[in-house]
Amino acid sequence: MPEYRLRYGVPLLLLALTATAGCSKKAEAPPEQPQAQIETLPGAVSEIPSEAAPADRPQTEQDILSIAYAASSPKARLGARLYNDNRLSNPGANLAANCRTCHVPPEASNGRRQFADTTALSVIPANAFGSKQETIRNAPTLLDVSAESSFNADGEWTDLREYVAAKLTSTHMGWIPGQEDYAKDEIYALMINDIGQDALAEGSFIEQFKTAKGIDLGPMSRDEIFLQVIESIIDYLDTIQTHNTSAYDALAYLNRFDPRLTGPRDTPQALSGRLFGRIAHQEESDLIRFPQAYTEDAYQGLKTFFRVAPSTSATPGTADTKENIGNCVACHVPPKFSDGKFHNIGITQAQYDTVHGDATFAALSVDTPSKNTKARVDADDATKADLGRWNIDPRDQTFAAFKTPKLRFPEQTSPYMHNGAYDTLEDAIRQHLHAAELAQAGTLRNPDPALLTINITEQDIPQLAAFLRTLEEVPPEQYQEYRNANIRPRQNPNAVEE
Repeated sequence: MPEYRLRYGVPLLLLALTATAGCSKKAEAPPEQPQAQIETLPGAVSEIPSEAAPADRPQTEQDILSIAYAASSPKARLGARLYNDNRLSNPGANLAANCRTCHVPPEASNGRRQFADTTALSVIPANAFGSKQETIRNAPTLLDVSAESSFNADGEWTDLREYVAAKLTSTHMGWIPGQEDYAKDEIYALMINDIGQDALAEGSFIEQFKTAKGIDLGPMSRDEIFLQVIESIIDYLDTIQTHNTSAYDALAYLNRFDPRLTGPRDTPQALSGRLFGRIAHQEESDLIRFPQAYTEDAYQGLKTFFRVAPSTSATPGTADTKENIGNCVACHVPPKFSDGKFHNIGITQAQYDTVHGDATFAALSVDTPSKNTKARVDADDATKADLGRWNIDPRDQTFAAFKTPKLRFPEQTSPYMHNGAYDTLEDAIRQHLHAAELAQAGTLRNPDPALLTINITEQDIPQLAAFLRTLEEVPPEQYQEYRNANIRPRQNPNAVEE
């Protein structure tokens, strides 16, 4: 039997004798781990010394993170420490990973990321499978994750605690199926033996849990401690929220737009009708006001985004009467710009047909969910394709459907779609245009009904992208400037001069 050792040099079987109380089952010896040199991602938090930065050296990442979390509650700081700690991953893997490996926070990326990865597919640790690997899907942003009712692009989990537990014991942390107990053993050992020398430590984990939450880890079983770790990470996730402080929100405030659903019986179509009623009133009286930095292109993009049917609200005889119907609001409902539901907009089909040839996805035959129906498209294996929600709820209506992504901070959450195949906002919008054309021609397999209403062209893409960029949020002080400083009336560029 290969000897499997924890980071602290304690043989696993010895540790198991002290941790069996509360365990759901007796641990078995894990598969042999590759003898690889452990590495960390560049700038990983645990690589950074924990002492405060003296005045004669530049700030380290640890300094930046410590400042970023300083105003957080003790519970949230404990959660942030766990979120950033790569010692939660498999010590036998060749990459030390943590939650931020795939979900990079702004404070660790100079504001360039909003809890999303920089690459289409995230790098995850090697383990008994062999070399370093990539995820099957793009890592979604964790913004507002605590408010969601399902998790993962296919909604595999409906409980946030179960979702976090699954990730801590998954391939993302260097473990393989069947090693869940060993992942918990590793976390147990870390919590009990830690001496508080990692970058964001405020004492040992035992001390910090007592200070932050009044909890004594000492007498707890392995599974009880594992649950406490999950709860603490969620304490931090609860702080990852959007605040409706974008240029778009300022525009809505200044013009008394209220593009929100009013209750469970309200619909995006009714919301659109109310918004365009207000726009018609404001435009007729030349009362539309733009906040600082808002452009006519962004305003026209907003109208295309929210338009679900031909509109007559624009001034007759102007270019605004063009019936550019984005119908985006059918799925991307404010204020988070997601309905949290599952839709097929042709992403898997586009990738599959690109690899295997036009119309091949329409002929793909599958009976039941399997590893091959939750896999990346493979040129050497035509049975592989990611069918999204169908893997969880196999019905015709869910085939190749994925959860609607949120749209706030759009450029800090690129690349786009569940496979990360679209690098720019323009690319992502163009895919919707293409999917709508296929749906309306009857050649998109299981199209979402919303695609049948879309009526946009290549000329609408820059305006839609301009609108989406107004969903980037700013600090409260800058948002107040959006609402109060340099407000100007909209000048209709197409108005007919008398």
